[in-house]
Amino acid sequence: MEPVALIMDPDFDYGSRMIDYYWRHHSMRSVLAFPSRSDRLQAAMAMPAYHSKAIAGRVPIIYPLEEFANSLATRFDVRAVTAQVELYTVVAAELMQLFGLPWNSPELIATFRDKFRVKELVRRQTPGVRINASQLVTSTSDVLTADPETYSRFVLKPTDGLGNRDILIRSWPPDVDELDRYFAGATSPCTLEEFIDGPEFYVNGQIDGDGEPVVVAIGGYLRGAVGSRTNMSLGEFTVLTSDAEFEPLADYATRILRGSGLVRTPFHMEVIIDETGPCMVECGTRFVGHTITIDESSQHGPACDLVASAAHYWLTGSHCDLSLDWQHYDRVRSYRVVGNSTSSGVLVGTSGVRQLEAMPGFGRWYRRPRVGRQVYPTVDTNTIAWGVYLTGTDQADVDAARDFARSRVSLRLAERNSAAALRAKASAVDYFARKAAASVRAGRRLYR
Repeated sequence: MEPVALIMDPDFDYGSRMIDYYWRHHSMRSVLAFPSRSDRLQAAMAMPAYHSKAIAGRVPIIYPLEEFANSLATRFDVRAVTAQVELYTVVAAELMQLFGLPWNSPELIATFRDKFRVKELVRRQTPGVRINASQLVTSTSDVLTADPETYSRFVLKPTDGLGNRDILIRSWPPDVDELDRYFAGATSPCTLEEFIDGPEFYVNGQIDGDGEPVVVAIGGYLRGAVGSRTNMSLGEFTVLTSDAEFEPLADYATRILRGSGLVRTPFHMEVIIDETGPCMVECGTRFVGHTITIDESSQHGPACDLVASAAHYWLTGSHCDLSLDWQHYDRVRSYRVVGNSTSSGVLVGTSGVRQLEAMPGFGRWYRRPRVGRQVYPTVDTNTIAWGVYLTGTDQADVDAARDFARSRVSLRLAERNSAAALRAKASAVDYFARKAAASVRAGRRLYR
């Protein structure tokens, strides 16, 4: 039977790079597993690396997973199961176990998927490391019985949340009616956490086969209000090794993850720093979202490919040189601007997009504002209207691009069934049809 790598619901950029790695370095094709009829499955057809020799099949995910694993085992010899998005990290671990492949246990990966349990694990495994107070709550009464002094200001969020979704930050005493509405809409238990007042950062990296974490990049979040929601992402910036926050954050994350029991996985940890020092917000066993790991690879120079190194660990577990160039990292200036929306509608026009693309500080869009796409009010990271990565060796170029993106990039929306919206949708369909045809031709050339 043909050996393959199974990639769960692949993000386009991450997925294509992993497909390319498995093919070029191990002569192994990939099988892509998608939720049935997902938009990602449809769009994947237009990606060059999703064609020809590198792809063995596209399959819908079937539950229970035992049935899914058995169906694959009749056709393929699955050697690795990878997941880049948080929603499928536990599924990947369960499938690795079903296929008899050595990796982290599903229980451990599920712990890192749970915002309450991961803090309990850190308290047990790494005593002495600062973790803020938290408790599991399922109702308004649970919150009201909490210690008012500890939770004088508090954060309430789902234990299985993602993308900054359904987060409530309030002061004591809480509004009982608001809590009732919150729990009425909750689909999982929630964690009540002591609020830590300070700037928020993230620490990204990979854990090798011996359980040793390697920090690859540190960044900071800019937060603010979008509509009625607070603490929304407005942008991100790279923390350089010379910055005061770098070493404390790297040391803090390394201490936690070295005692976690994790092996052979990327990690993305969010941390707040106040006058006491770092305090973990949460930690996931995955790449950072919006394909930022690709940007972090380029931050270290052309020899670094963090997606390929993660794929290597998933498949082999053997040592891998990440090719981190910290001098190059410190020379490159980078910034991400997040474009949020308070309105909904079909995108029928933009301003400033082409001008921004022509600026020296422009890097790439990680969500390009494309005519014909439906735009929603921003409530989490999945509903941002657009996002752009700015980079260069000249700080002035990056700053100019950042200021232009913030002030000059704008969207024009129309109602879904308006004449303008229908014309925009037709234009988008034509664009993607042409792109798909060109990409198929490119894919055939790439893997010939």
